[in-house]
Order: sequence, then C-alpha cells, then structure tokens
Amino acid sequence: MTAFDFFNIIRSIPKTLRFNLHYFPLKTALKLPVVVSHRTFLRELHGKVELPENMETAMVKIGFGDVGHYDRKRSRTIWQVSGTVSFGGKASIGHGSKISVRGHLSLGADFNMTAESTIVCAKEIHFGNDCLLSWDILVMDTDEHPLYNKDNERINPDKAIIFG
Repeated sequence: MTAFDFFNIIRSIPKTLRFNLHYFPLKTALKLPVVVSHRTFLRELHGKVELPENMETAMVKIGFGDVGHYDRKRSRTIWQVSGTVSFGGKASIGHGSKISVRGHLSLGADFNMTAESTIVCAKEIHFGNDCLLSWDILVMDTDEHPLYNKDNERINPDKAIIFG
C-alpha cells in the first residue's frame, strides 16, 4: 500500500461512518461492512441496504479502484438510493460510477463494477454471483419518461433486468 492509498483511506473515514451508521444498526455499523471513498457524493441516503448474514468488514467498497485512462482525482462516484440495494457478498463499485435506485437492485457475491459505469434502477435489476461490469457501462430498467400511443397506453413500461 502506498502512502497515497493510505491517505485516501483516512480521508474516507467520515463518509464510511456516515453510510454505515445511517443504513445499519449500531452493532453492524461498527463492523464497517461498507467502505465509502471520500470522492463519493452521497446524494440520497434513503431506502435500505441489505447485507448477507456472513457480512465482513470492508465487504463492500464504493468509489475505489483505478482505470488508467480515467482521472480519478476529478471523477466522483454518486450514490442516490431511495429503494433497496441488496448485497449477496463481496462487491466493488469503482470510482466515478453512479448508482441510482428507486426500485430493488440486487448484487450477487463477488460483484465488481469498474470505473465510470452507471446503474439506474426504477423497478428491479438483479446481478447473479461473479458478475463483472467493465468501465463505461450503462444499465437501466427504465428510460426515465413514459411514452404513450394514440390510445393513451404506455408503450415503454419499466421492466426488470436479470443477469445470471
């Protein structure tokens, strides 16, 4: 671990504490199951976060990692959750990634999303175990605006997405 990495971990303590104390009972929160980078914007801390029973310290990492051709000093992760996010095990959400959840987002064990990717979940998105999203991926179960035909029937309803 470099001095730079150590410094960034120290800078992440306030957001890590805020996240864990907000979402979990004190006994769970003090185990720090989720570590949040100082470069993460906690835009909306509503809804709930679910962890497996065999939860570990730093099991989930949000806003860390590096992809060489992105400027991680100017890029920040965004967490905007009013729905439910379920973690099935270890997970990593890379720097500059965006998580926006109004529905239910389920991430299986060993989920890894690298830099600058986005998940927008209005209804339901499920990733099975051992899923890897490369950089600059966009996954949406909605297009954020309803479209209606001439009979006033919605033609673009939100639909669940399931990745094995």
